[in-house]
Amino acid sequence: MMCLPRAGSPLIFYVVSMRADVARAQAGVDGSGTMVGTLSDSFGCNPPAFVPGAPTSTLAEDISNGELPASVTILAEGECAGATDEGRAMGQIVHDVAPGASIAFHTAFNSEFDFAEGIIELQAAGADVIVDDVRYFAEP
Repeated sequence: MMCLPRAGSPLIFYVVSMRADVARAQAGVDGSGTMVGTLSDSFGCNPPAFVPGAPTSTLAEDISNGELPASVTILAEGECAGATDEGRAMGQIVHDVAPGASIAFHTAFNSEFDFAEGIIELQAAGADVIVDDVRYFAEP
């Protein structure tokens, strides 16, 4: 998982490249009142860096340094053995683009059925937008 540190809250490269900061300012919106549900492998497993010595962070650090909102709803965590916390990376992107939005997570790695159930559970938890980065070979 690539965790980009903030030094005094600079905008991350994708926020600038998408001009999300400009769009937020022009529209006067920041995602407040919206919940974004994410589906991926894991969220709070805190895996080691891909490359020894590369920067990384934990879920608690991401919350304390503003990379994620103060509260994240984790409906179902993935298996931590071999996890990459891609769900947390997705949450960081959501938080950078829409800092007022709340974030919920459900793993999509248990099975295709559980992936589908995760969509239903995120919607039931109040997710207005649901995103995933998962593909099953035989999915319709």
